[in-house]
Amino acid sequence: MQFKRAANVYFAYITILTSMSFSPKPPASMIGTFALVLFFTMVKEAVDDLLRAKSDSELNQRPTRRVDAKTGQIVECRWEDLKVGDVVKVQKDEEVPADLLLIHAPKDIVFISTMNLDGETNLKDRELALNTVKKNLHEFTGMVVCDPPDPSLDRWEGKMMSEQISRDAPCSIKNLLLRGVTLKNTEYAFGLVLYVGN
Repeated sequence: MQFKRAANVYFAYITILTSMSFSPKPPASMIGTFALVLFFTMVKEAVDDLLRAKSDSELNQRPTRRVDAKTGQIVECRWEDLKVGDVVKVQKDEEVPADLLLIHAPKDIVFISTMNLDGETNLKDRELALNTVKKNLHEFTGMVVCDPPDPSLDRWEGKMMSEQISRDAPCSIKNLLLRGVTLKNTEYAFGLVLYVGN
């Protein structure tokens, strides 16, 4: 991992050259310096990884609500318990716990804040993937075929297929609520979990 940095490759090359018989410098000085730099860089990255793991663990312990597939009741769970295919309820001013396909809300358009993802403070609109899913969300069956996870915040495509709708419904980034966005100006929204990160 350390040799992905150009500076480390350069110093490794110089260290090898100072070890050769034609070098006027003693090799111990360069080898010691280079080893020390690599050691401190690895320690720093290890600490960063530990802090990131702790932060992820705290985030995954947050509570959320999902629709029980058998009873249709809304039950409490943790972010880490969500599975692909769960229907999740997000309240106003809550962070979205996983990447969700927006399937039900009081209005056809909801607004989200993406400040946690891209730093932008203006609200963005998202549309329902289907206008037909209104009640009994736990009874709706179907399948979503979509792009694999992608770091892009502007591109995503998929389609929802079900015998309960007349034809396949195309989906785009305008129907997707990414993990970490905050629901705004809408009392609640339901989304279908598409990606959970593992």
